[in-house]
Formats: sequence, C-alpha cells, structure tokens
Amino acid sequence: MKLIVSSSPHLIAIACTALCRTTQDGLDEKEMEMIFCIAEIMEVSKERVQAMMELVAEEEELKKKRIAACIPNHPCLAPEYKN
Repeated sequence: MKLIVSSSPHLIAIACTALCRTTQDGLDEKEMEMIFCIAEIMEVSKERVQAMMELVAEEEELKKKRIAACIPNHPCLAPEYKN
C-alpha cells in the first residue's frame, strides 16, 4: 500500500519546522535517515531537504551571532562568540 501525500506548501513548511526543531541538539545518522524517509513519503525531494538543512544551519549561526551582539558574555555562548 502506497501512502499518497501531496507536497503542498503546508507540508513543506511542516517538514522545515520539524527539521529546525530536530537539529537543535544535533542529528545522528538514524535521525537523518528518518528525516529523508518522511520527506520521501511527503514527496519532498532529498535536494529540497538538504537545502532546508543548510538554511537551518545558517539560521542557527545567525542566532548565535545575534545573542553575542545583544548579550556578549551569555553563559550558553561558545567561546568564539564571546567578547
């Protein structure tokens, strides 16, 4: 039995949001496999998932820089972001 799901903008947004949440603590190999498996079911291409992952990584980097700019010695910042 094949599950048919349209890759509507809403499903892509759900996939992107889920990806943002799961990458916060790092992803292991099995989590990556599951992300690609679910994306395939949702008819979201592997390339699109990889592009979303790159954007999530860029957003995380910008978030760290924003925190460093606002609170230079925040205890959760890595040493390279502290002033």
